[in-house]
Amino acid sequence: MISIGKLSTGVGSSYASPVVESRNSRWEAAVPMAERLALSVEEAGALLGISRDLAYDLVARHELPAVRLGRRLVVPRRALEEALLRAVAADGHE
Repeated sequence: MISIGKLSTGVGSSYASPVVESRNSRWEAAVPMAERLALSVEEAGALLGISRDLAYDLVARHELPAVRLGRRLVVPRRALEEALLRAVAADGHE
C-alpha cells in the first residue's frame, strides 16, 4: 500500500515532489527518490498522479515502461520521463 504525505522540496530543486512510502520503504529510504535510477510502480504512479491500480494496468498494457528485476517490477526513471515526453509530443502539446 502506498501513502502520500506532505510535499517536500529537494535540495537545489525548484519544484515540490511527493513523499511516497511503499512496502519497501525500509531500504528505499537509503537513497532519496530523486537520486534513484528506478522507481517502484507505486512511486511512478504517485509521481504521475494516478492510482496504484492504474499504474499496474498501464504496465500490463506496455504504456508505462517497467523492468522485472527478480520478483520486483521497477520503472526506470529515464524511461518514464521519455515515455511522458513522447506522449505529450504525440498529443500535440510540445
